[in-house]
Amino acid sequence: AMLEQGRLEESIEQCQMALEADADLAAAHNTLGAALARNGDLQNAAAHLNKAVQLTPDCFECQFNLGRVLAAQSSFNEALPHFEKAAEISGGKDVQSLWFLALMFNETGQPAQAVTAAERALADAGQVGDAEMQQTIRQKIAEWQRLAQGADLPAR
Repeated sequence: AMLEQGRLEESIEQCQMALEADADLAAAHNTLGAALARNGDLQNAAAHLNKAVQLTPDCFECQFNLGRVLAAQSSFNEALPHFEKAAEISGGKDVQSLWFLALMFNETGQPAQAVTAAERALADAGQVGDAEMQQTIRQKIAEWQRLAQGADLPAR
């Protein structure tokens, strides 16, 4: 709750205290990782989020948060499986995880897969009525389709 209220230092302190008592509290690792990321400490954030994912691999929030931190570090190949897992856990119904998955596919040179993930995100964005997100996704789909077609052309 403190993290949502922007009380980063308090949130970090509380999580560190909880982890001193029990180093295997996945929720504390996840919250601490998210707070450290917001504070700009991506390296330590990644370490705590990795621990959260190890402890609870089926935790949507843990996978998504780790993917975001890795993406922020430009570790796109490492981020990709975490967004894949987050999308899988959500049953393919979370716009943000599908959108980040599409972005990671694009960043790793897989525009056709980016289009597929983006189309799934577009359908979900339509269901929640997010017109701005739909417009952004449509523009990227068109761009990635051109890239995918270009990638399929034989080299000359």
